[in-house]
Amino acid sequence: MVYKIKELRKEKGLTQEELAEKAGVSRAILSGLESGRIEVTTTRTLMRIAKALNCDVTDIFLDAPFNRLNELTPSDHHNGQ
Repeated sequence: MVYKIKELRKEKGLTQEELAEKAGVSRAILSGLESGRIEVTTTRTLMRIAKALNCDVTDIFLDAPFNRLNELTPSDHHNGQ
């Protein structure tokens, strides 16, 4: 799983330490999620990070194929895309 936590954190002007403290997660976990070293974490951790970033949990995921369904136009659905 790839996350865009780093991009959102930087948009908010937060350091890893600040976000980790605000979210109540360790900086090591946050760093691992940002770098991709940690690909799987708990829903609770993701919810804490999202809350600290003032966004929805879905906002911290990079665009995935299932998220693109919302971008399809009605004609795309009829064309089997």
